[in-house]
Amino acid sequence: MAFDRSVEVVPWGPDLHESLSNILEQHERNPDRIGAPLIVMPSDEGRRTLLKSVQKRMQGPIDTGRVTTVRGLAQRCLLDFEIQDPLPSIIAEELVVGQSIIGLDDSIRWRIKDEYVLYQSLLKESIPKARLTDTIDFNIISRSLRTIRQRIGRTTFEVQMEDLLEKLEGGTTPFTLLHASEVLLIHIPSATSGQMLKFLRVIEQHVPIHEIHAPGSLSDGRAGVRLWSESVPAEKITPDSTHVSELPTYVRIGTEGSEGEIEASLSIIQGYISSSTDSLPSVTIVDWAYDHRGDLWDRHLLASGYWEYQPEHKVGPSLRHLIETATSADAWSRTRMRRLSRDVPLNSVLSTFIQGGEDPDHPLNVMLDLHEVSELGGVHHIVGGSGALIAWLDVLDAPLRADLHPRRLEARQCTQLALHALARLLGPWLTPSERQRLSQEVVGCHDQEIHLFPPPLSDPVESISLLVQACPGQGTSTDFVDSMSSIQDLMNFESILGIDSDQSPSVWAERFFRILEEQPLPSRHRHCIQVLSPEQAAGSNCNLLILAGLSSEYSSTIIRSPPLLDDKKALDIGFRGPRDALGSHLQMMDLCFASGMEVIMLDPSADGTTPLSLPTLNIIEHLTWEKPYEWLQNSPGMFVEDGEWNHSRWKTHGHHLLPTSDLHPHRRARLGVMARDGKVSDPLHRPLNKRSVSFPFDGQMLRNNLANQPRNAEVDEIFLFPERHPSLWSISKMPLIPSSKNVGLHMPEYRPANQPPGILLGGLSPNGNNNPSRDPRPFHPLPSGIASHDARMGEGPTIKLDRWSASGLRSWLECPRRAWMTRVLQAQSTDAQDDDVASYRVGNILHRAWAETIADKLGFMIHKERPDGGQNRLESSHCGIDDVIEDLTLRLLRQEAWLRSGDAGAAALHRHLFGQDPWPIPNTDDHESVLPKIGGVVRHLVESEFDLDLHRILSLEHQFDTSHPESPLVGPERSVHGAIDRVDQLPLSSGEWFTSDAPLSVIPLGPERAESNPRRCIMIRDIKFIQRSDERKDPKKRWSKMIFEEVQLALYARAWEVTNPGDMVVGVGGVIIGAQVDHFNIKRQSHKGPDEPDYGLSMMHGITSSGHSDPFDGWLQERLSVAKNVIDAANKGRVPPTEGPHCSHCPVISACPVGHREDLPRT
Repeated sequence: MAFDRSVEVVPWGPDLHESLSNILEQHERNPDRIGAPLIVMPSDEGRRTLLKSVQKRMQGPIDTGRVTTVRGLAQRCLLDFEIQDPLPSIIAEELVVGQSIIGLDDSIRWRIKDEYVLYQSLLKESIPKARLTDTIDFNIISRSLRTIRQRIGRTTFEVQMEDLLEKLEGGTTPFTLLHASEVLLIHIPSATSGQMLKFLRVIEQHVPIHEIHAPGSLSDGRAGVRLWSESVPAEKITPDSTHVSELPTYVRIGTEGSEGEIEASLSIIQGYISSSTDSLPSVTIVDWAYDHRGDLWDRHLLASGYWEYQPEHKVGPSLRHLIETATSADAWSRTRMRRLSRDVPLNSVLSTFIQGGEDPDHPLNVMLDLHEVSELGGVHHIVGGSGALIAWLDVLDAPLRADLHPRRLEARQCTQLALHALARLLGPWLTPSERQRLSQEVVGCHDQEIHLFPPPLSDPVESISLLVQACPGQGTSTDFVDSMSSIQDLMNFESILGIDSDQSPSVWAERFFRILEEQPLPSRHRHCIQVLSPEQAAGSNCNLLILAGLSSEYSSTIIRSPPLLDDKKALDIGFRGPRDALGSHLQMMDLCFASGMEVIMLDPSADGTTPLSLPTLNIIEHLTWEKPYEWLQNSPGMFVEDGEWNHSRWKTHGHHLLPTSDLHPHRRARLGVMARDGKVSDPLHRPLNKRSVSFPFDGQMLRNNLANQPRNAEVDEIFLFPERHPSLWSISKMPLIPSSKNVGLHMPEYRPANQPPGILLGGLSPNGNNNPSRDPRPFHPLPSGIASHDARMGEGPTIKLDRWSASGLRSWLECPRRAWMTRVLQAQSTDAQDDDVASYRVGNILHRAWAETIADKLGFMIHKERPDGGQNRLESSHCGIDDVIEDLTLRLLRQEAWLRSGDAGAAALHRHLFGQDPWPIPNTDDHESVLPKIGGVVRHLVESEFDLDLHRILSLEHQFDTSHPESPLVGPERSVHGAIDRVDQLPLSSGEWFTSDAPLSVIPLGPERAESNPRRCIMIRDIKFIQRSDERKDPKKRWSKMIFEEVQLALYARAWEVTNPGDMVVGVGGVIIGAQVDHFNIKRQSHKGPDEPDYGLSMMHGITSSGHSDPFDGWLQERLSVAKNVIDAANKGRVPPTEGPHCSHCPVISACPVGHREDLPRT
């Protein structure tokens, strides 16, 4: 093709793009728009890119017809001449002859023609193809078209182009070219078909053409474009763009075949980013094998930290939960309210709903308190649904008792005001009755002051805008409001078309959330690093360009012949030939080699076996190779051999061959070996490496520690002295609970005077039975020497924990790591078990109902100490057993209506509690209903109460807090709080109930306790409901754990003594509710009956005397010492994971360094 001959070199890339944009912008700003050039781009993608650039500069719409492609220009000329698609007529002609499809009758042949015409017309109307499959057999049409095309030897477009060329040669100018001053033609001649070249040569007769060749089309291989500018004014090209372009610098790095290219690229990226002074360096990897290993690039870049997943929006799920709080079937349920109480941004939005009257010095605290929501929702059993919001408001608006703790009073009012604000925020989705319940004046349940609120919101747009602010994550309200407005517009259209649609927000909310669920997948943040195919990278620009996949395996130009066709027939049908493939491949490779200023080619042939492709050899023989940059020479895995720089995936460390890449598993393996040699250093990834050096060894190290810890020592080695205490890691194999087989007679009752005190470690007695151990907790694991490992195994920073729960200390005893993660870090898994019929919930039901029943019968209030006077306890002389059973039964049914819900779990619990299936209750007063014969746990509980020894009930559900007493319970500046299920008073040894002349001072704990004169004698009882079948078979085992493994009873006992000076706790007991009700207790010798068992207490404290003459006093001091030591260790940051049976149901096992089941020995 011969156009003008004068040549100047213009860089292909941003400069040329800028010049073309200036030309378009100049003519767009011309009001007449006469004589505008027509720009022909080499591809549709280039056309779209140029148009977007100009539209951005113009900040408005432009004439898109001024930019097209060669084929697009030809199609526009076809439309100007009204040259129609000839295929329908060709089909008709062929079908009439009957030679295109053999074996079909005339009716089917004509049907094919008609359906094809219908198919084309429907496509022009933009009807999806999937909608046509029911009526058109596309398989027959496609087969027919292939047969026709093979017979006539040309496509329909070629037929149309013949007609177009004939008209153009005849001198007729199409309308498209009539008003074009010139055509700026940017194309790749070798990629342009012969017929298109002929078309361009013909239109030169009608309009001037100025051709710009794309790089790679020149015979000398230079990266540039040639601009034939004889008739192009100089001002059309900017001065900066007309120059000889600066050529890139080329560096070749050998790799270990194609498999080593990804690791080599990661090493290059690491060295480049660490040395680059650019705040935003751009790196492009062009891989000719991108289609084969694109996913592999993703995984490696993500694993090495150069890419990361960042969700575009996190607001959708949280927003849906907020709105469903008012619209779902379980609206305003306890579970939903508990989840909202953890939403910190929500509180800031709710505080804006209180109007005026706020003291700036004492601002109101408006937030949903988790503990208040949990307690109120459980006590009043607010399951959600219709009426739940009104139930919440009725409970929270009720005035509070003055005897509540100040913190509880403040938390209750915070929750009250927050719920009123939340209801107004969700106003568009409230029912009429709920909106009517809301008042603009709300009286605070604590301060009794009037707080003003605005009316509930009615506009969903306003509500959505505020709700988005209350959702954690990224995103603005604009996207969601736009989606909501679109849905409302759609519903208006449906109404106009006669489609019934409810316009209320509660109806369209479901469609709104369906759109939110269809959000795009998380996008990759690529740290300025992109991996592209050659077609995507051609003509781009970047700081560093890495070329990969240049082997003959991936960059080959060999064309396989189609099956059952020879080369000539394949070319006739339209398949590409070898010459065409090689030409386009060379053009694309030339473009890619010129797309960066610093180009690094990965040469897989350095391994001596992998050949480079023919196009690669053709291109690189014209390039000049430079010496690698200094940062490249210092990149991981780089080495020089015979003057050639290569990258190796492996490096020798002593006797080990380890990978050189910085992928996380590779660093971990390499640094693990280095740690054994005492060389742990990696300045680039130090924080990550120090935590990952010993991670694979955690399970093995724990297994080794458990195997080597002392257990079941011989008789003469039963004491574990302090120097061996750090070797203990678990008590899973140590018998802490005495049994009938424990023999203490063979164990020495003293230690040599020259030996330090130690821990009693159960040994083997001569008869082969294990003797019990004294509780060795808290554990102080022996450090391993690797700081990162020791930090995960318990050697952490100090923790300031001043307030402790008596019942919550059990989790710190079992596993400090689990307690730290769940109670300090709040790393709970889910709230799914809150609604289960679990043991703790059933225990709470019985606690409250049984306490209220006893308090009503004896005439006092729960939570408070009982005043003098009245009946001491429940006795048959004052109240009948059946009356108490009936009272307790009706109380349980009133408080827990879900027991009669029909649920299988509730029905099973109903039978367990009452010994009866759920019975019908008439819709009358409960006291008038006739109950069946009540049995089950309820009867056992009441009957066992009447059989207890002489006592006086002092308090039920007694709440205590040791913040103020002078005698600290677990150390200075620390307090213990909790609620004692039951406190009984026992008569003194003299038979009296009080000692009037006893001193009002706290009873001591040491040996002098035996000489104390108590004012009152106290018995502490704790109620436990057991659900597991094995524990129900042996309730004594659960009781033994309460006194020998747990510290709750001892803390309750000492808490009563320090908060009630002069009282002495002389016994503790447990009420174990399982298959039936069992009472257990241990007492001081002064109150212990001759036939009462002590469950091994005397043996345990006789063989290792603590200086107490009474085993109960020794037990109390020992359990309190264990509790104090556990608290001290927790505050020092010692939170080691402790293996045991509790691991099977640990809520944070997935985050525990030793939580994998295969890493732990069986217990």
